[in-house]
Amino acid sequence: MILSNSGRIVVVDNKFDEVNSLLKAFANQGVPYIYTDGSLGYLPAEPLVGVRYVFLDIELNGMQGQNDKTKASGLMQVLEKIIDKNNGPYVILFWTTHEEVIGNVLKNCFKSGIAPVANINLQKKDFYKPDNDKSDVPILDVEALLERIESELSSVPAFQLINQWENAASTASVDFINTLTSYFETEGENWSEHISCIFHKLYKAYAGERECADTLSEFKHACYLINRSYFDTLESSIDKNLHLPEKFKLINGKIPPKVIAKINTTLLINYHGISEIPLGGVYSITNKDDLKKHITDHVFLKKLEQPSQSDIILCRIVITPECLFAQDKMLKGKKNDDTYCYYHRVIYALLWKASDPYDKKKEDSRQKRSDSIFTIGPIYHDESMYMLSCHFSSIDLCLSDELQQDSIFSLRREIFSDLKSKAASHVSRLGNSQITVPK
Repeated sequence: MILSNSGRIVVVDNKFDEVNSLLKAFANQGVPYIYTDGSLGYLPAEPLVGVRYVFLDIELNGMQGQNDKTKASGLMQVLEKIIDKNNGPYVILFWTTHEEVIGNVLKNCFKSGIAPVANINLQKKDFYKPDNDKSDVPILDVEALLERIESELSSVPAFQLINQWENAASTASVDFINTLTSYFETEGENWSEHISCIFHKLYKAYAGERECADTLSEFKHACYLINRSYFDTLESSIDKNLHLPEKFKLINGKIPPKVIAKINTTLLINYHGISEIPLGGVYSITNKDDLKKHITDHVFLKKLEQPSQSDIILCRIVITPECLFAQDKMLKGKKNDDTYCYYHRVIYALLWKASDPYDKKKEDSRQKRSDSIFTIGPIYHDESMYMLSCHFSSIDLCLSDELQQDSIFSLRREIFSDLKSKAASHVSRLGNSQITVPK
């Protein structure tokens, strides 16, 4: 069985001796874990994010003799201290087969917004075996327990896929750091200084002649460069370490349009962009009504219903090459106060609200087909589905002072690179001069 390798297992049991062999097995396999006896004073100060397995004893200290509802209420206090509402998918392994208690706990988890994707109900006594060294003291048969868990999880194989991907990401980060820091011996007294020099070299390779305001900004720039190489390490880790659960197949099923829009937002949109680097930033414009109308007429067919003007936001998207910004090679001019103002390359776009309920045929049919238009979406923004239509004939320059307000969002690297490539192709196209035969 493949367990989490990044500290995403929590064991809650007030009888340490009864789970000690399980914890030893985790340690032998190099699997990090958190153990607590369930006492409120020994629980996390803040709920955790990213927990994948919770081994939960249903009779913790002070619960002896309580009825099922009271026990369930006490267990919820423990779970709410452990599991954050943004935790993500996890599994509860109950040390009981008592359906009444389990049912109440799961019902309370659902009400609290921390429902598990699966639960496994186990009896401890079914997994005890005699200790060969101490015949009168039974120990947990960990191998049989993990086999049982793996069998139960076959009903939710997608959970195992998520677990494996997270493991691959954790392994990749360890491999990358090991390689990056292996060029100097750790026992050397100047090891920290040498590693600091590596990060400074990475910062300069990324930023070129551009000077950062402080050391933190330098470190961030070094990490931006590291991220690119780490991605290759991650893909290699995925290639080596991912395995499909037995008989598992990806299902080509239907997904509601709103969910697809939310997935697209995760893949294409970044709401937490880099504050210093507005590249790929999408900024709203409120003072160019004529331009908004002209682009609207170019994007939509007039004979069909267009979105109302109140549902259309005119935007500019920053497409300045990253290297120009990072290395301070952009076109710039000095202002009256002796500070510099930069010129960014931008294209204009329309962020427009899609039909609700979403109708793909309708949205496709009312847009013009043109090489100068590239539409991204649907995406989910501001509690609604939107499309982002970029117009390549509108490439322009924009002063950096005009981008001082926060962007609506930023485009992620891959879609941003695709957008720049399409814009460059549009600008450099030769056109078509062939003579056609009249009808």
